Amino acid sequence: GNVFVTGEDAPLPSVAGLDLTINSITLNGQNNSPQLISTPQTVDFARLLGLRSPLAFNTVPADTYTSATFVLANPVISYIDMTQTPPAPNMINGTLPQSPYTLTVNFPKPMVVGSNGLAGLKMEFDIRKSLAVDGNGQITGVVNPVIYVKATRASDPDGKVTDLTGGLVRSE
Repeated sequence: GNVFVTGEDAPLPSVAGLDLTINSITLNGQNNSPQLISTPQTVDFARLLGLRSPLAFNTVPADTYTSATFVLANPVISYIDMTQTPPAPNMINGTLPQSPYTLTVNFPKPMVVGSNGLAGLKMEFDIRKSLAVDGNGQITGVVNPVIYVKATRASDPDGKVTDLTGGLVRSE
């Protein structure tokens, strides 16, 4: 069957950008563990602002999958420093608990992929809960990723793509 992956975020008001490298996403099933992303890609989760953007589309073995494992690296945070007058943009290289950082997230309901079926993995990166702030609400650079995942179908409301970035090439 085929599986598509979409990404979205839960924003934090002062964060203008959060670039995070996804080294891999692996599905964990009863009989198989296929990779949905095997080539590192950098995603700006803050740009999504509640939109869903496609991250991958792959063929996987038919199985019942119960979780996904993410390997993440290289967070870069762009934010507005409200302690300056006037407020000014700033950028900081974030730190993860370890690098690369591995996180396995269980699905609320198993994802069943049939041999000719289509399934989806909705991934939400919660910026608000993932970025540490100090007592004044300023970004510290510490990133402790909080990710929510959900198995979805293309026909579900949250299975739709709402943001697509790319270029148009004309061939003759």
